[in-house]
Amino acid sequence: MSSPPPRPLPPPAPPLRVRRRMGIAARITLGVAIMGVLVVLTGVVSLTAFRQFRGEVAALSNEALPRVITSAELLTDFHGVVAQISSLAAAATEAQRKAASDKLSGELDYMQILVRRLRENLAASGSAEAGAPVLEQLRTSLSVLDGTVTDLDSEVSRTITAARRLAMATQELAGFAAGLERFAEGDDAARAGAWSVRMAALVARGARAPDLDHLNRLTVERRDIESAIGWLGRPDDAVSGALPEAMDRAEAELARVLLGPDGVFEVAAERLRSRNRAQALYTQARNLVEAVDRAVQALHHRVQTDADTRAQDLALLTGTQSTLVMALVAASFLLVVGVFFFFRSSVSSRLLALNGAVLARLAGEPTRIPVRGEDEIADIGQSIRFFIDEIGRRQQDLAANERRFRDLVEGSIQGIVILRGFVPLYANEAFARIVGMSVGEVLALPTLAAFLGPEEAERTSAACDRIIATGESPPTRRLQGRRGDGAEVWVELSGRRVDWMGEPAVQAVVVDVTREVEAEAALARTSAELGAAVAAMPSGLLLLDGDFAIRICNHRLLAILGYPAELGRPGRPFADLFAYEVAAGRMGSAEGAASRMSTEAQLRSGQPLVAERTLSDGTTVLIQGNRRPGGDGYVLTVTDITEQQRTRDELRQSKEAAERALDDLTLAQKSLIQAEKMASLGQLVAGVAHEVNTPVGVTLTAATQLQIEVDEIAARHGAGRLKRSAFEDFLSTSRELSHLIAANSERAADLIQSFKLVAIDQSSGERRRFVLADYIEELLRSLSPALRQAGCAVAVDCPPALEVDGYPGALSQILTNLVMNVLTHAYDPGAAGRIRITVRPAPNDHVVLDFADEGRGIAPDVLPKIFDPFYTTTRGTGGSGLGLHIVYNLVAGTLRGGITAASEPGQGTCFTLSFPRVTPKPVAADAEVEGVAD
Repeated sequence: MSSPPPRPLPPPAPPLRVRRRMGIAARITLGVAIMGVLVVLTGVVSLTAFRQFRGEVAALSNEALPRVITSAELLTDFHGVVAQISSLAAAATEAQRKAASDKLSGELDYMQILVRRLRENLAASGSAEAGAPVLEQLRTSLSVLDGTVTDLDSEVSRTITAARRLAMATQELAGFAAGLERFAEGDDAARAGAWSVRMAALVARGARAPDLDHLNRLTVERRDIESAIGWLGRPDDAVSGALPEAMDRAEAELARVLLGPDGVFEVAAERLRSRNRAQALYTQARNLVEAVDRAVQALHHRVQTDADTRAQDLALLTGTQSTLVMALVAASFLLVVGVFFFFRSSVSSRLLALNGAVLARLAGEPTRIPVRGEDEIADIGQSIRFFIDEIGRRQQDLAANERRFRDLVEGSIQGIVILRGFVPLYANEAFARIVGMSVGEVLALPTLAAFLGPEEAERTSAACDRIIATGESPPTRRLQGRRGDGAEVWVELSGRRVDWMGEPAVQAVVVDVTREVEAEAALARTSAELGAAVAAMPSGLLLLDGDFAIRICNHRLLAILGYPAELGRPGRPFADLFAYEVAAGRMGSAEGAASRMSTEAQLRSGQPLVAERTLSDGTTVLIQGNRRPGGDGYVLTVTDITEQQRTRDELRQSKEAAERALDDLTLAQKSLIQAEKMASLGQLVAGVAHEVNTPVGVTLTAATQLQIEVDEIAARHGAGRLKRSAFEDFLSTSRELSHLIAANSERAADLIQSFKLVAIDQSSGERRRFVLADYIEELLRSLSPALRQAGCAVAVDCPPALEVDGYPGALSQILTNLVMNVLTHAYDPGAAGRIRITVRPAPNDHVVLDFADEGRGIAPDVLPKIFDPFYTTTRGTGGSGLGLHIVYNLVAGTLRGGITAASEPGQGTCFTLSFPRVTPKPVAADAEVEGVAD
């Protein structure tokens, strides 16, 4: 029963408006006007001083100070560059070289950033023309120095590699010397004595070869030893028996150890050449360092002088203006003190009294609000009195509204119950009807466990405890309960935390969904009846989802095609049907794969699939398929049409349409493969352009410097001031610059020649004979920018004399695609990597090439698909899925070989290529395959 509504209170009287002579506003206006005069005067003076000060500070902080800091950083980093160049030149191991090279490259890049920052600062301050020549010269010198350091790094790496190979050759020579001792033992000691002495002398001379510091001396010594080996001579009594054969083998082994491609003299000569080139580049880098040092010192001195001048001007301005502003501030302070005491006596004391009365009134004390006076404070007092009375009246209205809200909840059609500890504290009539009890019976229950059952009651009770503890409302749940009369009922339960009688509780909303549950059960029965109808269809039915997994397969389809029952289990891949056909011998492996791919492709395209097939028992079936309405999945039907010969013409036309679609797909594949080849050639052009830029830049800088030197010496000669020492300096500088121009021009010509060779091979596809090791080296040189940018090192192990008669363009395309595949997939961005290329001869005049990386590897489920066309794991970032497919076609078609891939996740990937050393000439049957591969 609802309580009668309370009688509303009469509204309080509105506050009176009192007419006053001079209120608070007039007094404040008068005080503010007095202060304003002085404040405006102080502001004008302060603003003028501040603008001047801000302008000087802005100029100092935005222009002079950043330039000083940047020039100081530039000078500091340059000292680090000088130290790192010496460390790079003196590196004795790959680890030392790598550390010095990486640190030097980072410092040079940062110096370029600092130079660009200085240029932007000068441009922003309007003084770009004054410092532009110095900055431009510094930027050009840093660019040239960067290129020179890159070349020095390469030569130091070659020197270290040559030193390691020389140590191995020397060790092999020591082993050979130990083997000569057996000729001084036994019965052959006397017969081979003189010959052994000469051999030992040659070994000793070869052991001294690493100590020769001049290439000419090494060459002369090599020729002498080569002549001495040819004229070793034999003792007269050593013409028969095992001793001559042993001597021949020993002489051949000595010639190999000393004079072979990996012999002591060849490796020592390579080390001397690399060391000489590194020394020349080091000298060139030192010359460039001196030029950069002068430019950096001059720039830093100029920037520092400008900053000191601006700081002195700022200090003078600050002292002058501060005195004037402080005088005005003192006058303002005295005025503020006077205004403070005036307002304290006429305003703040009355406000404090008014605030105390309000606090006492809110605490329940019967205190009157002071409203004396004829100003705004009196009006505020009357307004506060009015609003406090209004708040009391509205609190009474709020209590009445709460009672009306409870009446509304009790009349709701949804069940509402308030629980604490799973004990009902309140329940409305709707909840009582759902559980088949009265409200009194519900509230008398010790717990609601009897309604839900033990297990569900335990879970629901735990959920209520979580709601109270966390305040988070769980999702709506559907539960089965039992009414007081024993009937089962389904309800949907949701809850939230509320405050009930000053403590937290759970308000649960319960909705009877028994009829919805019964409707869902009826729908399930209808679905079962539909399944029975599908099973009784005269035709086979196969329903696939969007990923080509089986959802429905009736028994009629299994009976028509002769499949076992487990093949029709929901969730099995569509590809298992074709695998069963291959395993049963009904299809070949290639035919099964092609049939599966063409079927899936046609279904994806949305075009109807119509095909006729004759089974091994002579039964002819019609296979029809299409995309499901809405695009989610596919439907296939299989019908026995042995007696329906009238449909053969329509099926033949469908077959011809499918063949035309296959031809279009093949043509599109050819176009995409050709586009992939052109993209690879474009990457090669970009890499070679980057490599050629360094020697061309060095040549241009050296030529410009040579022209300046010539103009200067000519001016001195024309003026009659040419001295001998100046002319000698000119000759020395000209000789160094000429050598620098010649060396870098030769290097640029070598790079361009290498690019022409690789590019012509990739674009023309001509067949020719080539040395495989040299060709791989040329190709990797063209790819060096991409490898260096990715931090990926390549190690090549290939017999130097292995010659191949085939298509170098195809091999270039294969290796380029494999390298780019590693840079894209094998390593994370910024992580250093390693590639190993190993080539070895194989039986039947074949060549085996292993291409391995140490990256993240390939997942087992992805590995069988890597050679499939258009398969890629980077579809969203630009991957076409054709890189490895092109590699497979080139190896199988153009090179007449095979390729396999082995990989373990986290252990890297190894591609193994096997192809004939002499590629067979293509026959007519292979012409179309080569057309696709090329």
